[in-house]
Amino acid sequence: MSALLGLIAAFGCAIFNGIAVILEKNGVDQLTPNKYDVNLLWQLKNNYPYIIGIIFDLAAWLLTIYAVHTLPLFIVQPIIALSIITTVGLESLLYKRIITPKMIMSFLLIVFGLILLTTVANTQGTPTITNQLKWIVSLFPLVLILSGIILLKIKSKTALAVLSGLSFGGVSIAGRALEIHGLNISLALEPLFWAIVMYGLVGIYFFTIALQRNIASVVNAIMVGAETIFPIIIGILFLGDRPFNNNWFVAIAGASLIIVGTIIMNLEFKFPLESKFSK
Repeated sequence: MSALLGLIAAFGCAIFNGIAVILEKNGVDQLTPNKYDVNLLWQLKNNYPYIIGIIFDLAAWLLTIYAVHTLPLFIVQPIIALSIITTVGLESLLYKRIITPKMIMSFLLIVFGLILLTTVANTQGTPTITNQLKWIVSLFPLVLILSGIILLKIKSKTALAVLSGLSFGGVSIAGRALEIHGLNISLALEPLFWAIVMYGLVGIYFFTIALQRNIASVVNAIMVGAETIFPIIIGILFLGDRPFNNNWFVAIAGASLIIVGTIIMNLEFKFPLESKFSK
């Protein structure tokens, strides 16, 4: 039952994230082009599509933390990457986009990958990690912030999308390692808890700027790739994530098919040039 609830939470996260991308993209499109400064999020404070998108993101993060507490990261992250399907489906519905043969092929790859992953889904508890690893995970947002400051100066179009993916992946890693014994004051004293907050804020900021600098399909594909692969590697190497019966071939094949399928679908699909919510 725990594994089933974890899978449901991961799918819920994918749905919420996919909706959030559409809303946030439309919100960002309402800003003056090429205005990339530290006040970007403040400029969006009264932008309702963007704010609603953030609310969906917050709900998705809560579902992510639940999912990674019951399932290994190599199961959860590829499912979360299915947010692209939500985005493509809603965009197709809202803007009457045509479903291409490549998108159908990528959808079939994703479905087959999901079937493989569900066969090796293995319920796992919170891993025991060293204090050194805990502090590395907790302080890594500072590395991402410093990297972002450099990249903002050189105005890189794609690197910020990678940083946002690493930040959102950090939410899953910190959530996987965080020991939760009910909601009480002790949670506020846990470095990993504040790391989740920092990863989320840093990810949102970099993702928002990346959306302004590039088309959403490219940004989302790069972000999802980093968000998916980074936690899987950390989970396997340091957090003891293992598939059912150690069936690595099926686990790797399933995760790979989902990642490849989602990226193909996202690159094939193009966002509309004009925002449906623009004023």
